[in-house]
Amino acid sequence: MSKTHRPASVPAKPLRLLFAEDDPNDLELCLRDLEKSGLNFQADSAFTREEFAQKLSGEPADVVISD
Repeated sequence: MSKTHRPASVPAKPLRLLFAEDDPNDLELCLRDLEKSGLNFQADSAFTREEFAQKLSGEPADVVISD
């Protein structure tokens, strides 16, 4: 899953976030709070260790978030 969120008054370059999360409900809660904050971000997620390793080898994330 990949989402880009950008309020009109925020600079064009989004912060790239990679979520290592095994629960889709927790991911949605995090994304909802980030959207409310007005932060300009692009979110990607990995639900398994293999998917996480694959995402890390691709386009780099600015921040990795894991519980």
